[in-house]
Amino acid sequence: MATALADVLGSDLCHRLRLRIGEDRTLPFPRKLRRMQVLLFLHVVAMAFFLGGQLMLAATVVPVERSNPDPARMRGIAQRFGIGSLIALGVLLFTGMLMASHYELWDLRDFQIKMGLVVALIVSVLAHMQYPKAHALMGLTFVLTLGIVWIGLDLPV
Repeated sequence: MATALADVLGSDLCHRLRLRIGEDRTLPFPRKLRRMQVLLFLHVVAMAFFLGGQLMLAATVVPVERSNPDPARMRGIAQRFGIGSLIALGVLLFTGMLMASHYELWDLRDFQIKMGLVVALIVSVLAHMQYPKAHALMGLTFVLTLGIVWIGLDLPV
């Protein structure tokens, strides 16, 4: 794949991008770029867990629990997902701040809107932890998550 990439990009573009083509026409993967790729990977996996977990709970667990209620089982599911969600939020915040600094996103309007939604999401999650039966907070958290992901798709990374 690296050879094909070098052939597609051409020597001039590779030189402008400061990519060195080896004798075998392959492109070494710059160390800093690998770090950013790892951060992006962790960010996407954490987002997938957070959003995917919400979708899974709403589409499968809640309907099953409504038809065959077991408060203790539902509480156990919610507590485990809550712990995973807090870890995912921590990973999202950490990787997001590192990438925002690297790509100099802090002054971008879309990024600032995303950060405002992130703050609202954190408040919503904390409120939901205090009031677990407030279904409107679950819905708000879900809508905020979708908004954050939507805006994140347009950021230049």
